[in-house]
Amino acid sequence: MKKTILIAGLCCLAGFIIMVVLLIISRGDGAMFDSKDSRYEQREYECREKTDEIYILSSSDSIKLLSGDVDKVKITYWERPGKHEYDLNESGGKLSLTRKDLKNINWGIYIGYHDTSIVVTVPKDFNGALDLNASSGSIEAKNTNAEYLTTNNSSGSVRVSNINSQNAVHCKNTSGSIRFENLTATDVTAQNNSGSIKMEDVNANGILSAENTSGSIHLTDVVATKDITCKNNSGSINFDRVTTDGSVNAANTSGGVHFESLKAGGNITLKATSGSVKGSIIGKESDYSILSKTTTGGNNLTDSRNGSKELNVNTTSGSIKINFEDF
Repeated sequence: MKKTILIAGLCCLAGFIIMVVLLIISRGDGAMFDSKDSRYEQREYECREKTDEIYILSSSDSIKLLSGDVDKVKITYWERPGKHEYDLNESGGKLSLTRKDLKNINWGIYIGYHDTSIVVTVPKDFNGALDLNASSGSIEAKNTNAEYLTTNNSSGSVRVSNINSQNAVHCKNTSGSIRFENLTATDVTAQNNSGSIKMEDVNANGILSAENTSGSIHLTDVVATKDITCKNNSGSINFDRVTTDGSVNAANTSGGVHFESLKAGGNITLKATSGSVKGSIIGKESDYSILSKTTTGGNNLTDSRNGSKELNVNTTSGSIKINFEDF
Protein backbone atom coordinates (compact mmCIF):
# COMPACT_ATOMS: atom_id res chain seq x y z
CA MET A 1 0.00 0.00 0.00
CA LYS A 2 2.77 2.44 0.95
CA LYS A 3 4.63 1.56 -2.25
CA THR A 4 1.53 2.32 -4.33
CA ILE A 5 1.05 5.68 -2.61
CA LEU A 6 4.73 6.50 -3.15
CA ILE A 7 4.54 5.70 -6.87
CA ALA A 8 1.37 7.76 -7.24
CA GLY A 9 3.01 10.66 -5.45
CA LEU A 10 6.08 10.51 -7.67
CA CYS A 11 3.90 10.45 -10.78
CA CYS A 12 2.03 13.54 -9.60
CA LEU A 13 5.32 15.31 -8.85
CA ALA A 14 6.69 14.39 -12.28
CA GLY A 15 3.55 15.71 -13.95
CA PHE A 16 3.78 18.97 -12.04
CA ILE A 17 7.44 19.40 -12.97
CA ILE A 18 6.67 18.80 -16.66
CA MET A 19 3.87 21.36 -16.54
CA VAL A 20 6.16 23.96 -14.92
CA VAL A 21 8.92 23.32 -17.48
CA LEU A 22 6.47 23.72 -20.35
CA LEU A 23 5.21 26.97 -18.86
CA ILE A 24 8.77 28.27 -18.55
CA ILE A 25 9.62 27.28 -22.13
CA SER A 26 6.46 28.88 -23.44
CA ARG A 27 6.94 31.94 -21.19
CA GLY A 28 3.40 31.41 -19.91
CA ASP A 29 1.97 31.37 -23.41
CA GLY A 30 0.54 28.04 -24.52
CA ALA A 31 0.54 29.38 -28.08
CA MET A 32 4.15 28.35 -28.34
CA PHE A 33 2.95 24.73 -28.39
CA ASP A 34 -0.25 25.21 -30.34
CA SER A 35 -0.86 22.86 -33.25
CA LYS A 36 -3.82 24.89 -34.49
CA ASP A 37 -2.73 27.77 -36.71
CA SER A 38 -6.16 29.33 -36.21
CA ARG A 39 -5.05 30.36 -32.75
CA TYR A 40 -2.82 32.95 -34.46
CA GLU A 41 -3.95 35.80 -36.63
CA GLN A 42 -1.42 37.38 -38.95
CA ARG A 43 -1.46 41.14 -39.35
CA GLU A 44 0.16 43.02 -42.22
CA TYR A 45 0.54 46.76 -42.50
CA GLU A 46 2.06 49.06 -45.11
CA CYS A 47 2.87 52.63 -44.12
CA ARG A 48 0.95 55.36 -45.85
CA GLU A 49 3.84 57.83 -46.00
CA LYS A 50 7.60 58.00 -45.75
CA THR A 51 8.84 56.61 -42.43
CA ASP A 52 11.61 58.43 -40.57
CA GLU A 53 11.45 56.50 -37.30
CA ILE A 54 10.53 52.94 -36.32
CA TYR A 55 9.82 51.91 -32.72
CA ILE A 56 9.08 48.28 -31.80
CA LEU A 57 8.30 47.00 -28.30
CA SER A 58 7.78 43.25 -28.06
CA SER A 59 7.90 40.68 -25.30
CA SER A 60 8.40 37.06 -26.37
CA ASP A 61 8.22 37.70 -30.14
CA SER A 62 11.51 38.06 -32.00
CA ILE A 63 12.15 41.10 -34.19
CA LYS A 64 13.63 40.92 -37.69
CA LEU A 65 14.38 44.07 -39.68
CA LEU A 66 15.74 44.05 -43.22
CA SER A 67 15.56 45.95 -46.50
CA GLY A 68 13.62 44.77 -49.54
CA ASP A 69 12.00 45.76 -52.82
CA VAL A 70 9.28 47.87 -51.23
CA ASP A 71 8.28 51.52 -51.64
CA LYS A 72 7.02 51.98 -48.08
CA VAL A 73 7.81 50.29 -44.80
CA LYS A 74 5.91 47.03 -44.35
CA ILE A 75 5.42 45.13 -41.13
CA THR A 76 4.09 41.63 -40.41
CA TYR A 77 3.19 40.45 -36.91
CA TRP A 78 0.95 37.94 -35.13
CA GLU A 79 -1.80 38.34 -32.58
CA ARG A 80 -3.78 35.89 -30.43
CA PRO A 81 -7.23 37.29 -29.69
CA GLY A 82 -7.86 37.24 -25.98
CA LYS A 83 -4.19 36.52 -25.23
CA HIS A 84 -2.11 39.30 -26.72
CA GLU A 85 -2.43 42.03 -29.32
CA TYR A 86 -0.41 44.95 -30.67
CA ASP A 87 -1.03 48.67 -30.74
CA LEU A 88 0.10 50.01 -34.11
CA ASN A 89 0.36 53.72 -34.75
CA GLU A 90 1.65 55.72 -37.71
CA SER A 91 1.87 59.47 -37.32
CA GLY A 92 4.23 62.22 -38.48
CA GLY A 93 6.67 59.82 -40.11
CA LYS A 94 6.90 57.60 -37.03
CA LEU A 95 5.77 53.97 -36.95
CA SER A 96 5.32 52.34 -33.54
CA LEU A 97 4.26 48.81 -32.63
CA THR A 98 3.74 47.87 -28.98
CA ARG A 99 2.64 44.51 -27.64
CA LYS A 100 -0.05 44.18 -24.97
CA ASP A 101 -0.44 40.90 -23.09
CA LEU A 102 -4.08 40.49 -22.17
CA LYS A 103 -3.63 37.24 -20.28
CA ASN A 104 -0.31 36.44 -18.63
CA ILE A 105 -0.77 32.73 -18.08
CA ASN A 106 -2.44 30.19 -20.32
CA TRP A 107 -2.73 26.82 -18.60
CA GLY A 108 -3.50 24.97 -21.82
CA ILE A 109 -0.69 22.85 -23.22
CA TYR A 110 -0.52 22.30 -26.96
CA ILE A 111 1.83 20.51 -29.31
CA GLY A 112 3.78 22.22 -32.07
CA TYR A 113 5.58 25.50 -32.65
CA HIS A 114 4.66 28.70 -34.47
CA ASP A 115 7.13 31.38 -35.55
CA THR A 116 5.57 34.64 -34.34
CA SER A 117 8.46 36.92 -35.30
CA ILE A 118 7.79 40.52 -36.12
CA VAL A 119 9.19 41.19 -39.60
CA VAL A 120 9.85 44.77 -40.67
CA THR A 121 10.83 45.39 -44.29
CA VAL A 122 12.17 48.84 -45.15
CA PRO A 123 12.89 50.35 -48.59
CA LYS A 124 16.45 50.10 -49.85
CA ASP A 125 16.83 53.87 -49.57
CA PHE A 126 15.60 53.92 -45.95
CA ASN A 127 17.68 56.13 -43.69
CA GLY A 128 15.55 56.61 -40.58
CA ALA A 129 15.92 55.94 -36.88
CA LEU A 130 15.52 52.42 -35.48
CA ASP A 131 14.55 51.62 -31.88
CA LEU A 132 14.00 47.87 -31.36
CA ASN A 133 13.06 46.40 -27.97
CA ALA A 134 12.22 42.86 -26.80
CA SER A 135 11.81 41.23 -23.40
CA SER A 136 12.36 37.63 -24.43
CA GLY A 137 13.17 37.04 -28.07
CA SER A 138 15.97 37.69 -30.52
CA ILE A 139 16.57 40.96 -32.37
CA GLU A 140 18.11 41.03 -35.84
CA ALA A 141 18.73 44.07 -38.03
CA LYS A 142 20.53 43.79 -41.35
CA ASN A 143 21.15 45.22 -44.81
CA THR A 144 19.98 48.80 -44.36
CA ASN A 145 21.02 52.36 -43.61
CA ALA A 146 19.89 54.15 -40.48
CA GLU A 147 20.02 57.54 -38.84
CA TYR A 148 20.73 55.70 -35.62
CA LEU A 149 20.09 52.20 -34.24
CA THR A 150 19.19 51.28 -30.67
CA THR A 151 18.30 47.81 -29.43
CA ASN A 152 17.35 46.70 -25.94
CA ASN A 153 16.79 43.06 -25.03
CA SER A 154 16.33 41.11 -21.80
CA SER A 155 16.73 37.50 -22.91
CA GLY A 156 17.77 36.56 -26.44
CA SER A 157 20.44 37.26 -29.00
CA VAL A 158 21.08 40.56 -30.80
CA ARG A 159 22.63 40.53 -34.26
CA VAL A 160 23.39 43.61 -36.36
CA SER A 161 24.94 43.12 -39.79
CA ASN A 162 25.51 45.18 -42.93
CA ILE A 163 24.27 48.38 -41.31
CA ASN A 164 25.44 51.89 -42.19
CA SER A 165 24.38 54.40 -39.56
CA GLN A 166 24.87 58.17 -39.75
CA ASN A 167 24.99 58.37 -35.98
CA ALA A 168 25.38 55.99 -33.04
CA VAL A 169 24.62 52.30 -32.74
CA HIS A 170 23.87 51.17 -29.20
CA CYS A 171 22.85 47.64 -28.21
CA LYS A 172 22.04 46.47 -24.70
CA ASN A 173 21.27 42.94 -23.57
CA THR A 174 20.73 41.17 -20.26
CA SER A 175 21.08 37.50 -21.20
CA GLY A 176 22.20 36.48 -24.67
CA SER A 177 24.85 37.24 -27.24
CA ILE A 178 25.50 40.52 -29.07
CA ARG A 179 27.08 40.34 -32.52
CA PHE A 180 28.06 43.17 -34.89
CA GLU A 181 29.19 42.39 -38.44
CA ASN A 182 30.08 44.79 -41.25
CA LEU A 183 28.87 47.83 -39.33
CA THR A 184 29.66 51.52 -39.89
CA ALA A 185 28.52 54.22 -37.46
CA THR A 186 29.77 57.12 -35.38
CA ASP A 187 29.83 55.86 -31.79
CA VAL A 188 29.40 52.08 -31.35
CA THR A 189 28.51 50.66 -27.93
CA ALA A 190 27.50 47.21 -26.69
CA GLN A 191 26.48 46.36 -23.12
CA ASN A 192 25.79 42.84 -21.96
CA ASN A 193 25.19 41.13 -18.64
CA SER A 194 25.46 37.44 -19.52
CA GLY A 195 26.63 36.37 -22.97
CA SER A 196 29.32 37.09 -25.51
CA ILE A 197 30.01 40.32 -27.40
CA LYS A 198 31.52 39.94 -30.87
CA MET A 199 32.41 42.71 -33.32
CA GLU A 200 33.81 41.99 -36.77
CA ASP A 201 34.48 44.44 -39.60
CA VAL A 202 33.27 47.41 -37.58
CA ASN A 203 34.15 51.04 -38.38
CA ALA A 204 33.38 53.62 -35.71
CA ASN A 205 33.81 57.26 -36.68
CA GLY A 206 33.93 58.04 -32.98
CA ILE A 207 34.27 55.98 -29.80
CA LEU A 208 33.78 52.22 -29.52
CA SER A 209 32.82 50.58 -26.24
CA ALA A 210 32.06 47.01 -25.14
CA GLU A 211 31.09 46.18 -21.56
CA ASN A 212 30.24 42.74 -20.23
CA THR A 213 29.59 41.11 -16.88
CA SER A 214 29.85 37.42 -17.74
CA GLY A 215 31.01 36.35 -21.18
CA SER A 216 33.74 36.97 -23.71
CA ILE A 217 34.48 40.15 -25.69
CA HIS A 218 36.05 39.63 -29.12
CA LEU A 219 36.92 42.41 -31.57
CA THR A 220 38.19 41.51 -35.06
CA ASP A 221 39.12 43.97 -37.83
CA VAL A 222 37.78 46.93 -35.88
CA VAL A 223 38.68 50.55 -36.64
CA ALA A 224 37.79 53.62 -34.54
CA THR A 225 38.72 57.28 -34.84
CA LYS A 226 38.45 57.87 -31.09
CA ASP A 227 38.95 55.81 -27.91
CA ILE A 228 38.24 52.09 -27.65
CA THR A 229 37.12 50.84 -24.22
CA CYS A 230 36.45 47.22 -23.19
CA LYS A 231 35.50 46.13 -19.68
CA ASN A 232 34.70 42.64 -18.47
CA ASN A 233 34.13 40.93 -15.14
CA SER A 234 34.24 37.27 -16.10
CA GLY A 235 35.46 36.08 -19.49
CA SER A 236 38.22 36.80 -21.97
CA ILE A 237 38.94 40.00 -23.92
CA ASN A 238 40.42 39.41 -27.37
CA PHE A 239 41.55 41.91 -30.03
CA ASP A 240 42.56 40.88 -33.56
CA ARG A 241 43.71 43.67 -35.87
CA VAL A 242 42.18 46.50 -33.89
CA THR A 243 43.14 50.07 -34.86
CA THR A 244 42.26 53.44 -33.37
CA ASP A 245 43.45 57.02 -33.68
CA GLY A 246 42.68 57.41 -29.99
CA SER A 247 43.51 55.42 -26.88
CA VAL A 248 42.80 51.81 -25.90
CA ASN A 249 41.59 50.83 -22.45
CA ALA A 250 40.91 47.14 -21.69
CA ALA A 251 40.21 45.91 -18.17
CA ASN A 252 39.25 42.42 -17.05
CA THR A 253 38.53 41.05 -13.58
CA SER A 254 38.48 37.31 -14.21
CA GLY A 255 40.05 36.43 -17.56
CA GLY A 256 42.92 37.44 -19.79
CA VAL A 257 43.46 40.30 -22.23
CA HIS A 258 44.89 38.94 -25.49
CA PHE A 259 45.52 40.82 -28.72
CA GLU A 260 47.28 40.65 -32.08
CA SER A 261 48.34 43.62 -34.22
CA LEU A 262 46.91 46.26 -31.90
CA LYS A 263 47.50 49.82 -33.16
CA ALA A 264 46.71 52.99 -31.24
CA GLY A 265 47.42 56.64 -31.89
CA GLY A 266 47.13 57.37 -28.17
CA ASN A 267 47.83 55.62 -24.89
CA ILE A 268 47.25 51.92 -24.22
CA THR A 269 46.06 50.69 -20.81
CA LEU A 270 45.66 46.96 -20.21
CA LYS A 271 44.61 45.44 -16.87
CA ALA A 272 43.78 41.91 -15.74
CA THR A 273 43.11 40.95 -12.13
CA SER A 274 43.12 37.20 -12.72
CA GLY A 275 44.53 36.39 -16.13
CA SER A 276 47.43 37.13 -18.46
CA VAL A 277 48.04 40.08 -20.77
CA LYS A 278 49.61 38.90 -24.00
CA GLY A 279 49.84 40.10 -27.57
CA SER A 280 51.51 42.30 -30.16
CA ILE A 281 51.42 46.07 -30.67
CA ILE A 282 52.12 47.74 -34.01
CA GLY A 283 54.85 50.32 -33.47
CA LYS A 284 58.21 50.72 -31.80
CA GLU A 285 58.76 49.99 -28.14
CA SER A 286 60.52 53.36 -27.95
CA ASP A 287 57.25 55.09 -28.90
CA TYR A 288 55.95 54.34 -25.41
CA SER A 289 56.63 55.33 -21.86
CA ILE A 290 56.09 51.94 -20.24
CA LEU A 291 54.81 51.18 -16.77
CA SER A 292 54.12 47.49 -16.08
CA LYS A 293 53.50 45.42 -12.98
CA THR A 294 52.49 41.86 -12.16
CA THR A 295 52.13 40.29 -8.72
CA THR A 296 52.31 36.67 -9.85
CA GLY A 297 53.76 35.78 -13.24
CA GLY A 298 56.48 36.71 -15.72
CA ASN A 299 56.91 40.10 -17.40
CA ASN A 300 58.92 40.75 -20.57
CA LEU A 301 58.47 44.54 -20.52
CA THR A 302 61.05 47.02 -19.28
CA ASP A 303 59.73 50.18 -17.69
CA SER A 304 60.80 53.42 -19.36
CA ARG A 305 59.77 57.06 -19.61
CA ASN A 306 61.11 57.92 -23.06
CA GLY A 307 58.09 57.56 -25.37
CA SER A 308 55.47 60.12 -26.33
CA LYS A 309 52.63 57.66 -25.64
CA GLU A 310 51.91 55.66 -22.49
CA LEU A 311 51.68 51.89 -22.19
CA ASN A 312 50.32 50.85 -18.80
CA VAL A 313 50.01 47.10 -18.15
CA ASN A 314 48.97 45.59 -14.84
CA THR A 315 48.10 42.07 -13.70
CA THR A 316 47.55 40.61 -10.26
CA SER A 317 47.63 36.92 -11.08
CA GLY A 318 48.97 36.30 -14.57
CA SER A 319 51.93 36.96 -16.83
CA ILE A 320 52.71 39.89 -19.15
CA LYS A 321 54.12 39.20 -22.59
CA ILE A 322 53.94 41.93 -25.23
CA ASN A 323 55.85 42.13 -28.49
CA PHE A 324 56.19 45.12 -30.83
CA GLU A 325 55.74 44.96 -34.59
CA ASP A 326 57.85 47.68 -36.21
CA PHE A 327 56.95 47.87 -39.90
